[in-house]
Amino acid sequence: MRRPSRHGDRGCARRHDRRGAPEIDAIVSVETGAIVLGDRLRPVDQTRLARGFRCGSCRYPEAPRGGCPGAQGVWSASANVRWQKALKDEAHNANDIVSFAYGWTQEVADALGFNKRTIERDLLLYRRLAPSLVARLREQPPPILANASQLRALAKLDEAEQVSIVDQLTAAEPAKSVSEAQARMRGANRVASDPTAKNLSAFLGAFSRMSLTRRRGAARAARAAACRCPKSPSREKARDLRPLLPAMRR
Repeated sequence: MRRPSRHGDRGCARRHDRRGAPEIDAIVSVETGAIVLGDRLRPVDQTRLARGFRCGSCRYPEAPRGGCPGAQGVWSASANVRWQKALKDEAHNANDIVSFAYGWTQEVADALGFNKRTIERDLLLYRRLAPSLVARLREQPPPILANASQLRALAKLDEAEQVSIVDQLTAAEPAKSVSEAQARMRGANRVASDPTAKNLSAFLGAFSRMSLTRRRGAARAARAAACRCPKSPSREKARDLRPLLPAMRR
């Protein structure tokens, strides 16, 4: 197996060559000099996430782990830098960006029998999900790991929110989806309402819509409830209405 390089087409020795293994299928992009190994994209337990990471690792075979070429062709080992450079502000959507960054996807899709858009969406996961988050998802696989649409929803979030969502997805009682994890986060940040204040607010709303006759009847009922036996369950509820009694007597 030979690969064009910046030093010319002089080939490269691979481990399988040294072991005397037979040749394997490879897709060579003449324009980019990239190699995609067909057998690495056809594992038995294939998933969107795994395929995206395999495509990404094959796209840049010489990149250090967690790095990819920057805008000037310089290798960057910083994952955060990679995520920022992967998506450009002027692009219309994430899929267009990945299509531009990986112009060879049609070539790969045709050779492997996949749809070009499928490869691009898988590569979006590779570009937008930090390796540390992927490792956490793989340690305790939640249902989202096999759901491509949920993975894309996670990939579209900013880095801080992704971390919080993964915390919910890998919790002792894991969330079943990204939307459920977001709902949990909103609920955790919500201030608990005071039941007494809630009851008073509901009663005031109803009381303001009553006629004068019905208001007097409600006042008599509230006074009677407040004076009942201390053991009565309704006595505690009546205490919530005591601040309204002066207004009811008008």
